[in-house]
Amino acid sequence: MSLRARAGIIAFSSLSFGLIWYGDHKLTELGISEWMAAQNISKSMFLTIFAGVWGSMLTHLSIIVDQVCMTAATKRIARTLTVVVLPANITITMIYWPLYLFFRHLIAQSSDFKMPLVTDMMVHLLPGATLLIYTLFFEDSKRAKMFGRDLCKYVLTALGYILWIEYKAYENHDKIMRYPYPFLNVTGSAGRLLEVNESITSTIMFSALKTIPRVNSIGRIGLRSTATSFAAFRGITTKRFTKQHEYVTYDTDSNIGTVGITSHAQNSLGDVVFVELPTVGSVVKQSEQIGAVESVKAASDIYAPLAGDVEAVNEELNERPNLLNKSPEDEGWLCKLRVTAPEQLEALLNEDSYKAFTESLEE
Repeated sequence: MSLRARAGIIAFSSLSFGLIWYGDHKLTELGISEWMAAQNISKSMFLTIFAGVWGSMLTHLSIIVDQVCMTAATKRIARTLTVVVLPANITITMIYWPLYLFFRHLIAQSSDFKMPLVTDMMVHLLPGATLLIYTLFFEDSKRAKMFGRDLCKYVLTALGYILWIEYKAYENHDKIMRYPYPFLNVTGSAGRLLEVNESITSTIMFSALKTIPRVNSIGRIGLRSTATSFAAFRGITTKRFTKQHEYVTYDTDSNIGTVGITSHAQNSLGDVVFVELPTVGSVVKQSEQIGAVESVKAASDIYAPLAGDVEAVNEELNERPNLLNKSPEDEGWLCKLRVTAPEQLEALLNEDSYKAFTESLEE
């Protein structure tokens, strides 16, 4: 990702953080803490504040840290927070705004805490909207696996929150206001089933949204040529080579570079008997050693053609190292990097240059 793109993400998340914080600040000025104390409820019982305000601010902060540090750890933290907090905010939107428009008495009685519409939108709409914009237009990850680890993270967090609410309701069993939202007190079990149903629906919506191809930049939205618009969605794949005989196939859309050794390298090595792979999650610099290959004739180190974070390794090479001989530039790939400096591609050899380089070695 270019420095300009990273700066744009930092600016967007900083603005989002500031606006959401201001909405929370306005709630405090309006006396929400005193109102909650009178009802014997706490801020942590409100999904709006727990996920919408605190969760969204924490997520935007993690996004800023990730864009500054660009490590595998910060990326995983930002990703985990996004896949947990965004569906929760979709849930808030799907429950809150229909009630606000048509059944406002189920949100707060006429004598209850009053919130101006602008502040209301800052805490009930802006957190989800900003994270949705980030997910669709800025996030590197192209899609979420609906039944994968992302869903598990969200479900476990949602279950934890629901159990917390039920525990606090049990503590308040002798109070009129057992639950933070009046509609849960009025509707009882039916209302809680609605909340669970909305959570499931929001998860499905989130997964569906993540299957939409990511637009690489907002600047690509508008009146552009058909070819340019199509390229924005399908991505461009670039293959480059090093003089140490590694190759990298870089996908601009996913920002992933697939690394391996070239056919020329495996021909020189002979039958490969062992492959040392890098560690998933490690951060590598360009030209840094990331592994090694041993054959019946020799051993050779493998160097990173680009800087990045190791996203995946080809575990099959542990059992079938000869894949490097059979299909070095396809099934025998070594690792996948989340590239942090794609501009380094310019210093590598294209196919014609690499071919000329290898031919010069044979002269």
